[in-house]
Amino acid sequence: TWKRQVKRVMQWLLRFFFACTIGFEIPLRELGQTGTLTRAGMLLPCMAGKLAMGAFHPPPATCEGFWTLAWAWGEWGEYSFLIATVAVRGEIITQQEYDGVLLALLVSVVACPWALRYTLREAVRRAEEVITDAIVETTDGLLDGQLHPAFYCVQTRSHAHFDQQTLLLRALTAAQCR
Repeated sequence: TWKRQVKRVMQWLLRFFFACTIGFEIPLRELGQTGTLTRAGMLLPCMAGKLAMGAFHPPPATCEGFWTLAWAWGEWGEYSFLIATVAVRGEIITQQEYDGVLLALLVSVVACPWALRYTLREAVRRAEEVITDAIVETTDGLLDGQLHPAFYCVQTRSHAHFDQQTLLLRALTAAQCR
């Protein structure tokens, strides 16, 4: 009952709550002004620091893995809206600086999830191509001793500890599962 009924209502209530608490604070008329665009342009390179988190993707590091992690970490988040609102009300930043911060936050909140969705969709597409090719090679008898990717789902139960995924991947590699 929760998944089918209440969860859908809760999602819309959370959106409504977000709009009432933060969304109505966004000054839409000021977002297109030159000063606001300049300030947002100066803040957006800070997103590069968040995108650099993709470098922490566990081995084997791939371009796809890098971008998946980078876009997942890249969004600045709703909490930044609250901090900016408190800062402008406490006169820590000016209204023009606040407008620039909000525009940069909006770009981050919109662009990163879109880019992550695109990256994941492309990863699924490439994986499906590899699986399709492997099926064709296997069914047509074209293997001739060649290796082709096999995909397994490994479910483990253990107490969580630091670097657990890396150790598991090393064990699978040592067992010549690549």
